[in-house]
Amino acid sequence: MVRKMLATARASAFTEETPLTGGGRQQFEAMRDDHFAEIAAANGAFGFARSIEAQLAQYLPPHERAQGEN
Repeated sequence: MVRKMLATARASAFTEETPLTGGGRQQFEAMRDDHFAEIAAANGAFGFARSIEAQLAQYLPPHERAQGEN
C-alpha cells in the first residue's frame, strides 16, 4: 500500500523530462520508494489504524468509548 501511495504521488508530479530526470533517476526513485515502504511497514511508521480508530471513536456514545479503551 505504501509503495502504491508513493508511486501515485510521484506520478502526479509535473516534472519535465530532462537528462537529469530520465530513466536512471526514475529507477533510483522506485528503489528508494521500495526501501521506504519496507521501513514504514516494519515499524508501523504511519499508524493509519490508530488514527482512523480515534477519528471514528468520536462518534460513539461516551459509555461505549470508555469500554473500547480497556
